[in-house]
Amino acid sequence: MREESTSKLMDLLKQVDVTEVENFRKKHALRESEGFCSFIEERIREQKILKKELIRQADFPEKYGYKLLSGESHTSERDYILRFLFALGLNLKDTQRALKLYGMRELYAKDARDIVLIVAVNKKIHSVDQVNELLLENGQEPLRESRR
Repeated sequence: MREESTSKLMDLLKQVDVTEVENFRKKHALRESEGFCSFIEERIREQKILKKELIRQADFPEKYGYKLLSGESHTSERDYILRFLFALGLNLKDTQRALKLYGMRELYAKDARDIVLIVAVNKKIHSVDQVNELLLENGQEPLRESRR
């Protein structure tokens, strides 16, 4: 199910009375994890990849990987989310959107490490190992691994 566009919601908000704000928010606002999970679920369907395979490619313990993808667990570790996004093969626009939906900062073109990550996304490098090699070749820390 596709979420309503921001522009449509903005149009609807023009008609919302101050007494209806809470109801509108409950109906239309997504929690960060719900938005991220829905977004990733849709991309998984589009890519026709099994979650189990995505978790393996992102190099996560299976149980923890499922919990992150379902929203049951939350992480403050941006690299964990990036591992999924690279393994899923998202373009830069979708990578930025997914990070934002998860509540994390987007890749930033003035950050030395993020520059390498942006180049990897743009060059369609989907292997976490190859991304890590590129990071190391450019004097940057590799994507952190899950210790769970």
